[in-house]
Amino acid sequence: PDPVSAQATLASGYFSLARPRSKPVGKVVKIPYCSIERIEVRASPSGSRTEFLLVCTDGKTHTFKCKTTEACERLVGNLRELRTLANR
Repeated sequence: PDPVSAQATLASGYFSLARPRSKPVGKVVKIPYCSIERIEVRASPSGSRTEFLLVCTDGKTHTFKCKTTEACERLVGNLRELRTLANR
């Protein structure tokens, strides 16, 4: 994504992917960082840790998949940091 849209996405206080590389499955929703209760990394059926769950305060759970374990760990780390900043 270009820097302007990435900054606008982060500044809005929501987690969203500006330009997904593949077609998303399911309805597109905005998830405020402050509504994320916890983030759980889990193994995919193949055994690699490329999936994570966002458990929200409203009781909804959203599942996301990454291409690699490293990408998943990096994204989850960034989301945890943004959640911490949003809840200050």
